[in-house]
Amino acid sequence: DNTDIMCPMYATHKWCEDYCKDASKTKPLIQCEYNHTMGNSSGGLKEYWDLIRKYPKYQGGFIWDFVDQALHAPQSKNTVDGSRLNDYAYQDNNYLMTVIWYASGTRHWGNTDSLQMLIDKYKPTYIFISLGGNEIKARDPYRYQPYINNIITTCGDIPFIWIGPPLKRKNTGINELIKNSVGENRFFDSSNLKLKRKEDHIHPTYEAAAVWMDSIATWVSSPQVQHPIKMTKPTQHAKKRNLRVFKRAT
Repeated sequence: DNTDIMCPMYATHKWCEDYCKDASKTKPLIQCEYNHTMGNSSGGLKEYWDLIRKYPKYQGGFIWDFVDQALHAPQSKNTVDGSRLNDYAYQDNNYLMTVIWYASGTRHWGNTDSLQMLIDKYKPTYIFISLGGNEIKARDPYRYQPYINNIITTCGDIPFIWIGPPLKRKNTGINELIKNSVGENRFFDSSNLKLKRKEDHIHPTYEAAAVWMDSIATWVSSPQVQHPIKMTKPTQHAKKRNLRVFKRAT
């Protein structure tokens, strides 16, 4: 009685048709939300539009989240720059959630339910994994194989890429282990990049991290990738960065 239209949320096809057939219902039907369109979704859209075209009283509705959502799971500031990646997401009208778990590594992400919890909460349609930097000097990198396998299994059918660490220290095999596990078409090899470092001689400078991210964006947009996605080079900075920080790993 307080609106000029009938504006339900997620009304069924049958409810909508029954409303349109009822001559006593004179208000136009416009659903305030009737579809959640991301990734492999939008079921029933055709049936809704068959009714919209059939009944003049049914005048459409609004779709929620007509963009993709991505989850960026790095281990620390030694990984690919999340703010630059967020600029890319903002440029293409996508949503990015960056999760930093300081001092973590493949063991922490592969031996806990943290990744599954984040997937359940944010329901990403694409995952950027940036792990391996803390295992570069591991004497026996192959002991991390079960954790890498668990991470891959947790991602399930969600498209993902794994961004390898840029080498500043001698690599004892972690890059090769990850690449062999996920496949070359899902692994970005950062080992040959020459990046300027901060005063600690470990973390890339902001400018260098941006160059790193630009290289990744070019690669992930190409046919070389198992699940290529459009990444337009940003012309402006994102207004907001969605960031979640875990406590230091133990």
